[in-house]
Amino acid sequence: MKASIIGKWTILILMLLTTFSYGFGQSQPKNYGVLKPELFIADLQNKMLVVAFGGSEGGSVFGSDVTRDVRAKFLERGYSFLSIGYFGAKGLPKELDRISLNAVYDTIINISRKIKIDVDKIVLIGASRGAELALNLASRHNFLGVVALVPPNVSLPYIGKRENTSSWIFNNKQVSYLNLPYGLIRKDGFVNTLKAELKNKDEVERASIKVENINGFIFLSSAKNDQIWPSEQMCNDIMSRLQKNNFIYDYKHVSFDGGHQPSNHWEEVFVFIDNFALKE
Repeated sequence: MKASIIGKWTILILMLLTTFSYGFGQSQPKNYGVLKPELFIADLQNKMLVVAFGGSEGGSVFGSDVTRDVRAKFLERGYSFLSIGYFGAKGLPKELDRISLNAVYDTIINISRKIKIDVDKIVLIGASRGAELALNLASRHNFLGVVALVPPNVSLPYIGKRENTSSWIFNNKQVSYLNLPYGLIRKDGFVNTLKAELKNKDEVERASIKVENINGFIFLSSAKNDQIWPSEQMCNDIMSRLQKNNFIYDYKHVSFDGGHQPSNHWEEVFVFIDNFALKE
């Protein structure tokens, strides 16, 4: 983002590559625990931090020109903005394979301390696989809230040619995931294999993200014609899980026409987050 675009707002961009020592020794993927955080700070801060994760495209989409206008709107509201790239770029893990949730959390906390923002003023935003990351992280640590754009309701695997591994690691253990056999994906395709496995209630429960453990608000968006996975059904399942567990925080699901394009519906997100900012 160029300084001229947001006028008087001052942007501080931190390009960090930090290695962490979590995981499984020699079995760790290359560059395990390495992240790419990019921090944007507005002049007139209201002491809130938005942390954003992209999806399966990899890299740091929320730190790129593609989302420049979105970042500008957050900065105009006085929200600091942190984009975290976690795989799929130079120096990062190549694949979405056993990404360290511990490393992601530590990065967020270390940066929030430097800019003097408390953890209860941090909002996580994720798109697609990044929404899966955000929900998993928020279910294990306290934040103000989480925004999940076209998320799955289960943790998904990294699909290797020989065997699956989890996409995520927490406290040295792989996060339970929905098994999607490589052979079936080759035969039936990813979407059909996923839809078939989602009918297995026991497996879905085992792999479900424990959203009821989130200690903050939850905003979900889904696509009625999602070509990647049935996000509307998955978000409905998340809502049912929250209702079943008597979730005490505010939560909302917005379903829109169209496909798996989470970046087209930001106004609802701004309204939802602004309501909580005004309460602070």
